[in-house]
Amino acid sequence: MSIYFLVDINNAYLSMHAVYLLQHGHNIDIRKIPAVIGGQESSRHGIVLAKSDISKQLGVKTGMTLWEARNLCPDLICIPPRYDIYIKSSRAMNDILKSYCAHVEPYSIDESFLSFEGHGLLYNDYIELAHKIKEHIFDELGFSVNIGISYNKLLAKVSSGFKKPNMVHTLLDEEEIKRKMFPLDIRELHGIGASTEKKLRRYGINKIQDIVNYGPEFMRDILNSYGVKLYNYCLGIDHSIINDPKHKKIESIGNSSTSRFDITNYRDAYNLITSLSETIGARLRNRNMRAFLVSLSIKDSDFKVIRKQIKLNLSIASTSDIVKYARKLFNELWDNKSPIRHIEVRVAQLVPQDTPRQMLLLEEDSPDDKGEIIDKVIDELRDRFGSKCIMRANILDSGFHSMTGGNPGGSEVPNMRSEL
Repeated sequence: MSIYFLVDINNAYLSMHAVYLLQHGHNIDIRKIPAVIGGQESSRHGIVLAKSDISKQLGVKTGMTLWEARNLCPDLICIPPRYDIYIKSSRAMNDILKSYCAHVEPYSIDESFLSFEGHGLLYNDYIELAHKIKEHIFDELGFSVNIGISYNKLLAKVSSGFKKPNMVHTLLDEEEIKRKMFPLDIRELHGIGASTEKKLRRYGINKIQDIVNYGPEFMRDILNSYGVKLYNYCLGIDHSIINDPKHKKIESIGNSSTSRFDITNYRDAYNLITSLSETIGARLRNRNMRAFLVSLSIKDSDFKVIRKQIKLNLSIASTSDIVKYARKLFNELWDNKSPIRHIEVRVAQLVPQDTPRQMLLLEEDSPDDKGEIIDKVIDELRDRFGSKCIMRANILDSGFHSMTGGNPGGSEVPNMRSEL
């Protein structure tokens, strides 16, 4: 029988940020004071992304606006997110996990699956191993994790969400599933979103046990085949396997931002496009990939969305090329009248960096390979010394970097699920 772990960082953003601050000379642990990780307070979209236990006790909730949070807690410390810190911490944790297991799948920035399939003789006690991994992560990285253990990924994830923090939980047999999982609220079951939850509650289905009691036929009647899938989940039936992230097909890489003010001129729009393209280019180069397609979408103050894309004859990966084509699309889309609230830049039709290319005769159409080499040097410097060690002057002056550097709106999309 295969054994799966799901390693989940407790209160990830706040914990990882707290460790970073302590390592850089701060003498206060933000995990022990009223503190939150959130966007800029001046932004109309600033919300709480993570909160300390003290903040939680005072009524602060994830997703609450920072304005509401400060009303509940006037002494609240609001810290803007630093996604470069969180990504580095996540990678460091995965490096530790790989020293224990050959099959590690990052599921999100704060969660990773381990599969011990075919390694049954390596470890006699997987619960003991989980405690060892948990302690190793805390000793080396300074934050705690929960680890869920089961015979499939679904149950490993469910069990990792039991009592926190710094715990190891199991769902290894039918008795444990009935005792630990059946009493849970349906919100705790993987695959149940807000709309499905609302529909189930209309039928009086509030606990996982209720789904089991209603049976697969009833679930099919109200949710079609997906209802049967959820019923199987309740019984712990899941056949998904650990995927090798090196072989996942990334379909597109993008970044977006909602401006804290209306954009009404080309200069501000260009600066935001440049800042978004910086992140996209770095992600492309980090994956040793190039793109054949650039797309841009604009949302105006009336929430009208317009999109356009351009197919290239040669693949690109330099920031300057992405900026060039994204600005070209912007010029073709914008009417120079409607105030802009949101811009997204995305690249697609990705190929490996070493894919052969036939250069074009017209120099102006050729990709900026020299710029790509310079970009790689800048990427390395930012990785070593932080994302703000080198910045384009126009972005620095405009202030857009603080809005888009590592913005959560940025995403890499492998098939239908975003990945680290």
